[in-house]
Amino acid sequence: MTPRPENLFYLLLMYNSLFVALYTVLGSLYLDEITLEPIEVVPTLATATLFQLEGIIDQCAEIMIETVNAEVCILH
Repeated sequence: MTPRPENLFYLLLMYNSLFVALYTVLGSLYLDEITLEPIEVVPTLATATLFQLEGIIDQCAEIMIETVNAEVCILH
């Protein structure tokens, strides 16, 4: 079965998001503050949960509460 282009694009986008989240979470170990965009919150929350970093988890929760809307809910 040949992969369809839209599936490949989705995979590349997913891996890029995970890389950015991992970079952000690991970088937080060396920095006092991190900056998150709403688009980065879900993969960052998953990564922070994996490493049990409560501060980042709380920050992600705050951003999710502030930015919740129908469009975001449909995407996830």
